[in-house]
Amino acid sequence: MPQPVSSGPEFSPLMRNFDLDSLYLEYRRDTAYTSTYNRFAAANITIDPLLRILGERFPLDYDKVYDLALAEYYVIAGMNCMGLKVDVSKYFTVEEYRRMWSVFNFRQYLLYSASTLSQRPARLAAPLLRDIITAADDALQGKSTASAKLRFGHAETLMPLLALMQVPGCYYLTNYYDTVADNWRDYESFPMAANLQLVYFSSPSGTVYVKAYLNEQPVKLLRGSKSDIVSWKQLRLHLYELLPLDY
Repeated sequence: MPQPVSSGPEFSPLMRNFDLDSLYLEYRRDTAYTSTYNRFAAANITIDPLLRILGERFPLDYDKVYDLALAEYYVIAGMNCMGLKVDVSKYFTVEEYRRMWSVFNFRQYLLYSASTLSQRPARLAAPLLRDIITAADDALQGKSTASAKLRFGHAETLMPLLALMQVPGCYYLTNYYDTVADNWRDYESFPMAANLQLVYFSSPSGTVYVKAYLNEQPVKLLRGSKSDIVSWKQLRLHLYELLPLDY
């Protein structure tokens, strides 16, 4: 007889901690976040593309006009992802499109990465990072026979993890939020099918080394390292030092 099954974020806490962490959920409701995002959005959202479609005389509800302007951007930006060809230049100038993207990018940055506003989003990934370290140790010490461990999530899982690990391009702290779009780009580090790979191998001496790949491209996880390949002992120590004390 089939057994009853359930699903939901509570069954995958390592991958969906952003749905479960009470302090993070409190941060999302905090005026520090909402006011910072709203100020940035107000300074960068342009309604000109919306007016070009609807016409100057369209009876817009100006309490909702920013939401409509963003909705237009989301639809156009999402079409290429869905395999639907669209000529963006029919709707936006290059500058308009970039400004609208920067608003979405800034929201992702504040919600899922480390920022001067809050480190809580990055700290969400602490249990996952600890699990990655433990799984590697178990395999290398012979406590596990697994030759690979796969974890599946979304960008909202990778963004906190890579921020906590301070991966280049995924960790950027600034009080000048207009510089975020030039230094933290969602489409660059977290495209469709974004992935982080840690490949472990042993030298003839028995020393275990690690090579990391972000989206199939080598990435240096140790600041100042001249090589993509580092010893697991060094990297392990570095990753443990990044783990917050309250996890």
